[in-house]
Amino acid sequence: RLFSFGIPVTVTRMLSTLFTAAEASIIPRRLLKAGSTLSQAASFYGELTGVAFTLLMVPSTLTFSLSTSIVPAVSEAESKNNRRELRQRSTEAINITLLAGVPSALILYCWGPAIAQLLFKAALGGQLLQLLALGSIFLYVSQASIGILQGIGCVKTIFFNTLVSGAIRLSGIYYFGSDPANCIPGIALSYVASHIIGAILNVFFIIQKCGISFEPLFYLRLFFSGIVLVNLLNYTTFLIEQNIPLLVLLVLLYGVLFFLLLLATGDKYARFILKQLFH
Repeated sequence: RLFSFGIPVTVTRMLSTLFTAAEASIIPRRLLKAGSTLSQAASFYGELTGVAFTLLMVPSTLTFSLSTSIVPAVSEAESKNNRRELRQRSTEAINITLLAGVPSALILYCWGPAIAQLLFKAALGGQLLQLLALGSIFLYVSQASIGILQGIGCVKTIFFNTLVSGAIRLSGIYYFGSDPANCIPGIALSYVASHIIGAILNVFFIIQKCGISFEPLFYLRLFFSGIVLVNLLNYTTFLIEQNIPLLVLLVLLYGVLFFLLLLATGDKYARFILKQLFH
């Protein structure tokens, strides 16, 4: 049973590695066909992977930790055949991911170009990061939902979803990569589409297997807090353009403020996190 469980996990990991290798090969080739020089194609790929992806994945340290920790919790509920607890834990995992992912996505979208320019002197990397941030919430939800699917033993489902989302990504890169007018946004948005499809498929299968409780008030609180955060980010962009310490300080401050807004409006997940921090 362990062997049959481990094979799809291993194959899925190998598949992800193959997709990454294929992207590294296809992107420069398609850019060359679009008229870019070898130097420009290499520079684009370097800023995509070394700048945009690096910054995009910083918040995923939180969601990846959640994804790892949710596996035993979900597995326990599954082993007891406790559908109510399984539904509750799945819902909590997705919503806590959104609680962390929404402010991260907004900061990356609004401040992405300024952050990339300040830290790496990479204008193109900032442009790519801003586009990738459009799908960042789905990327973080996808990571958490993979943990849930692993917890309930749906490893073949993870393989299927990885295959579909990866195929969409490679298809978009291949199609848009050779278009001189749209190669840059086209490649970035291919990743966005891949994250969106992957997250939707994962959540769909979770709903089918154990269910998720949709909480309109929670999403309303997220929306309200997000509007406040976007306005703050837009009005204070000039402060971080030449000041790394102030950038770090404001990111932390705005993250805390977002959390406090949720707490002030009675969000139970914010209260839960606060309780765990001071437990």
